Amino acid sequence: MADSDGRSVTVWLPNEVLTELDAYAAAEERSRSWVVNKAIQRYLREEKNRREQSKQTEEESHPRPGR
Repeated sequence: MADSDGRSVTVWLPNEVLTELDAYAAAEERSRSWVVNKAIQRYLREEKNRREQSKQTEEESHPRPGR
């Protein structure tokens, strides 16, 4: 993703998380931003799937009349 395609955000991370983040980024030869971006993308994708499954389960357990 090009720099002009996004915006900068600020987050507070505990020192332990930042240490792990930096170690992981170094091991993968990637930037902190790249690792955080990928982690957020994965989280959002998994949460979307979880919500869709939950909604489907709810609809299956409580069908609407006439369906």
